[in-house]
Amino acid sequence: MSRGACITLCTVFGIANGVFTHLARAQAPLSIEQLIVDASRWQFTAGFDEQSAHQPVGEVRDLGLRASLRYGITPRLEVNASFSHRGLVRRLPGDYGEDRTNVLSIGSNWLVHPEDRWPALLIELRWDEYLPSGSDTERSRGGALAATVYRSIDPVVLSLRATLNHRSAFAADEREIDPGTSWRIEPLVNFAVNPRVTLVTGLTFVRDAATRVDGTRILAPRHDLGLRLGLGFAPRPGSNVVLSGDMSSTTVGVALEWFIEL
Repeated sequence: MSRGACITLCTVFGIANGVFTHLARAQAPLSIEQLIVDASRWQFTAGFDEQSAHQPVGEVRDLGLRASLRYGITPRLEVNASFSHRGLVRRLPGDYGEDRTNVLSIGSNWLVHPEDRWPALLIELRWDEYLPSGSDTERSRGGALAATVYRSIDPVVLSLRATLNHRSAFAADEREIDPGTSWRIEPLVNFAVNPRVTLVTGLTFVRDAATRVDGTRILAPRHDLGLRLGLGFAPRPGSNVVLSGDMSSTTVGVALEWFIEL
């Protein structure tokens, strides 16, 4: 494989890795109350999202469907599992095609410190299994560690979230690709218009590690600063619909999620 082909391949997986990083925020919806499920309660989540990334070498679009199930073990601890199906469409010089990947995730949320005189602290841990549908890409593993600090000042909630994502090296097209570790920081402001409507705005700062092929660095580390806007609506008690969008210098995305207590 030529160096140019390596760069093209790494660009595709690099963008995909950024898109999967985007999924991490699904564990932290617009409503702060949904950061952790109540004890002995189940919550089902279904969602759709689309991302479009423009790079010097071309354009990549990602479409995803996601379903998850969460259960509250105690008032401060929950476990969750999710399944995502991703379709990555690439439009690169001399290369047009589609890659499909399934992602199985298992995780836990722990409210380390409830809100009192001090802001609340929530810790999230997630394990990911990547299951590509193509025979030329092997399965791989990854995970994420996140911490969210938030303070309620009715009707506003201020939050700061930091997430560390890692995906192990994997073989693709007879090459070993190592996407490395990425992290993101998200300061957000939630504003409750009324008991049924919540608005959110904030920033996202993302850093993707250098991508290596067979131990050689092909793509340099990437930094990106973006804007996030969202709207949460509760049509009835125990049910929430969330529409959100992300914009940066290289990517544009939109997501629609539905949360319902069972």
